[in-house]
Amino acid sequence: MSCCGDRRARLAQGLRAAQSAPAQVVPPGARVTVRYGGPVPMVLRGTASGEIYRLVKADSDVEVDGRDAAALIRTGWFARS
Repeated sequence: MSCCGDRRARLAQGLRAAQSAPAQVVPPGARVTVRYGGPVPMVLRGTASGEIYRLVKADSDVEVDGRDAAALIRTGWFARS
């Protein structure tokens, strides 16, 4: 019944954990390709860059700011491509 609330809670938990982890040094403007496998549609804001990612297709490659990649992967919905 509360599947959307559960997904939001899991995402928020992953993003909080990502924010507390040490940041990786990534050159400004570097882009990284990650594979998104979570629920759609989804809109996320990168924790490091503040960039908005609009995800409309599951199991697709997404180009993200390199500073956001590690935090997105820790959510469990992204993997290195």
